[in-house]
Amino acid sequence: MGKYFRKPAIVLLMLLAANKLAAQTNTWSMQRCVDYAIDNSIQIKQSKQNLDNKELSLNTSKWQWLPSINANVSENYDVGRSPSKDGTIKDISSLNSSFNLNASVTLFSGLKNVYNRRAHESEYNSALEGLKSAKESITLNITTYYLKILYQKAILQIAKDQFALSEKQLATTRVMVENGKAPKSNLYQAEAQKEQDRITIIRAQNDVDMAILDLVQALELEVDSTFDIENVDIEQLIAAYADGLPSADEVYQKSLSLTPQLKEQQYMLESLRNNISVAKANYYPTVSLSASYSNAYYRYQDMDNVSFGDQITQNARKTIGLSVNIPIFNKLQSRNNVRSQRLAVTNQELAITDAQKSIYKEICTACANAQAASEVLKASVSSVLSAQKSYEYAQINYEVGKSTYIELDEIKSKYMQTLAQQVENQYDFVMKCKIIEYYMGEMGNQ
Repeated sequence: MGKYFRKPAIVLLMLLAANKLAAQTNTWSMQRCVDYAIDNSIQIKQSKQNLDNKELSLNTSKWQWLPSINANVSENYDVGRSPSKDGTIKDISSLNSSFNLNASVTLFSGLKNVYNRRAHESEYNSALEGLKSAKESITLNITTYYLKILYQKAILQIAKDQFALSEKQLATTRVMVENGKAPKSNLYQAEAQKEQDRITIIRAQNDVDMAILDLVQALELEVDSTFDIENVDIEQLIAAYADGLPSADEVYQKSLSLTPQLKEQQYMLESLRNNISVAKANYYPTVSLSASYSNAYYRYQDMDNVSFGDQITQNARKTIGLSVNIPIFNKLQSRNNVRSQRLAVTNQELAITDAQKSIYKEICTACANAQAASEVLKASVSSVLSAQKSYEYAQINYEVGKSTYIELDEIKSKYMQTLAQQVENQYDFVMKCKIIEYYMGEMGNQ
């Protein structure tokens, strides 16, 4: 009978083992980190609140051309001396009910509503670009933390490889000492170097843990010992830029039309220019059309009162009117308001010019750094190959007794340093390329 339950039991154990393994690791990809940071960032939430507020203002401005309609209902009860039907004051109680319905619409106001709506549209677009800018800034920030972890992990792997070489050297030295080909001091030096490399691994692991902690804190997550990131092949990241780097002018020209920081400022300039037209509208007359309907019902105590239906028919009042409000003098408020808006436009134009110059300088620096990093990376490849050959040659010489252990260990250390430098150059190059992507408005394409 046990054979019928053997396979289900094995499957159950496999499922339990898989769940346990999943619970032991909490691996995040770069895209997941970026998405989580954007979804939970206070800065992003504030930018969204600002965008929603601008949308409400835009919606309000779109409906300014509609008429205003208001109704009023009142009920009054007079006790004591009250006006009678014939207009005399008598000791009599009365009850009166009234109803009013008013409507008004602005026919012309110097196109103020048109320009006001355009100004709010530009403000909304500016807030939208501000939200994009905040998202790209967070994306770059999280990408930096993510690459830092990958870099520290690569350094950790080099430290482990160095430890493995030290173990190999220790084993070789032990054999040489046993065969009388090397002094026993070499064995002690090899053992000391192995323990020193073990310390290097511990420090490198701590650097990895600190880098992970930085990312966890940037994501505003609770500290979790199972948190880790997916490994990304650095060679693939470098290969993405195999076609070469764009020039500073190419990056800048693309930045002018795509960078959210600049577009945010440009939309704000459009809004301020429309505000000038809104202010100028106060120079023009305002033409308004109005209409109203009112009715009332009166009832006096101890008197014959006209029926409700007859009063509603007799007391109805309908009014329609056209008014023109011509501004003649308002203590120069309109003129000064126009001048104030023009000053705001000039100030915004200066801010945009300053921002463009600043971004151009930053782009030139970023492109120069990326180009230099590219050249350094190319040079490091041949440097690593030379260091590797030097170590292999030194190892052969040591085994045949042509060089000392100190010479071998020194060459090994230089080889490991060259590998570490190459890793640093690789991630430095990728990070500088990411900065160029940021200025080209491509940080969202992760």
